[in-house]
Amino acid sequence: MNLSSNRLSGFLPITLGHLPMLVNLDLHNNSFSGSIPQSLSNLISLSLLDLSSNSLSGEIPKSLANLQYLTSLNLSFNQLAGEVPNGGAFANLTMQSLIGNLALCGSAKQGLPACKVSYTKTSRTRSIMLKYVLPFLLFGLAVSVILFYVVLSNKKQKSRGRNPIELLPSRVHQRFVSERELVHAANNFDETNILGVGNFGSVYKGLLEDGMIVAIKVLKLGSSEEASKRFEKECEVMRNVRHRNLVKIISICSTENFKALILQYMPNNSLDRWLHSSQDHKLSILERVCIVSDVASALEYLHHGCSRPVVHSDVKPSNILLDENMVGHLGDFGISKLLSGDKSTTPTSTLGTLGYVAPEYGLSGKSSIQGDIYSFGILLLETFTGRKPTDAMFNSGSSIRQWVEESFPHAILKIVDGNLFMDDEETHSDDGDNIELGDAQAKHKCLSSVLELGLLCSSEMPKERMTMKDVVVRLNKIKMELVSVARASIH
Repeated sequence: MNLSSNRLSGFLPITLGHLPMLVNLDLHNNSFSGSIPQSLSNLISLSLLDLSSNSLSGEIPKSLANLQYLTSLNLSFNQLAGEVPNGGAFANLTMQSLIGNLALCGSAKQGLPACKVSYTKTSRTRSIMLKYVLPFLLFGLAVSVILFYVVLSNKKQKSRGRNPIELLPSRVHQRFVSERELVHAANNFDETNILGVGNFGSVYKGLLEDGMIVAIKVLKLGSSEEASKRFEKECEVMRNVRHRNLVKIISICSTENFKALILQYMPNNSLDRWLHSSQDHKLSILERVCIVSDVASALEYLHHGCSRPVVHSDVKPSNILLDENMVGHLGDFGISKLLSGDKSTTPTSTLGTLGYVAPEYGLSGKSSIQGDIYSFGILLLETFTGRKPTDAMFNSGSSIRQWVEESFPHAILKIVDGNLFMDDEETHSDDGDNIELGDAQAKHKCLSSVLELGLLCSSEMPKERMTMKDVVVRLNKIKMELVSVARASIH
């Protein structure tokens, strides 16, 4: 049974356990949450189980080790916790099948931290211990108080000069990667392995010793103090966030002369490449809606789902990366901001990318959640018109928002990306008023809804912009309408 990449959500059905003769069960890359049902251990004929890239939590059922025919098991990139079972399919399980579950523990062979052992003592043992400890109890208490203040003082001193590697919790480093391995993985950082180049470093494709393909973001040391700050900021933010539509961090490598982030590899590159490169294949309307919906889901999580809200500050197509299933992942947290509990704005000296920065930034100099929403609105307009906000046609004082607004809603076919209708059989007049054949009318309706959403999100006044919660709801509705059109055209 293969239901991968269908964006299914909710809890895993307990009724799956009523299919004992099921051999393969592939549910990876969906949005399932909750715990793994114990009933899966009833699938006595199961040989392949893939639950990776979901949002499953809780402990791994020990009963899965009893499935004697289970030879392929992948639980990576979930939120599982606790001890990994022994025996059965778990005996030869590799780190690659468990990576991304930050709270797992178990065998060092699997690259996991050891589990904490809880020791219990009999009443007789406790009685003996108390007999010898009691005379020294008062003395020990005094020593403990002194040590407490000494340790507290040392922690305060160390916190003033933390190393970037300390910004990530130790449980993230399930996979230790040395500088030597990274150099070998990227073929001595050869230019042929470059995925992207920025002001403060480059990103390389690399093959680790265990066969995992990764993206290696190497900081250009000595470029500026800002580069180091960005590296530390990205480490700090990645410590606090986790979502299926955010680029996952696998580990970091930080020494005095070398600093790098090891990230999830995205084989389909960035949205920017798909929108503006000269490649032959282009994105359909449904593919674009799905990608921007993925980004909206990530931003909703950053703004409303974190213990401390996060402002990304640089939402643009080049920071949206696409995996093997064309699922969108938001990356590059180099200038992100962790907000206080009241979600207030925060002063910043780092400007985002020209064309995507909200107009109020020039007045307040503060990054905010509303600024992210403005950038997302510009992203929507760019994705469906194929025009960058920095296009030469906007140099005369106009903007992409004004340009779209002038054609909305009756002449939008004049401004949308022509590739969106290349495969359709419909015809339309030059003024965009007539839609005659196929499902073009439904597509036109969806395009109008998306562009309207882009205009609302990029309103001049921050208070007039939508919240990402409302944006996600609107985009999901548009996506379902397009799916219905696609299904109808097949039948």
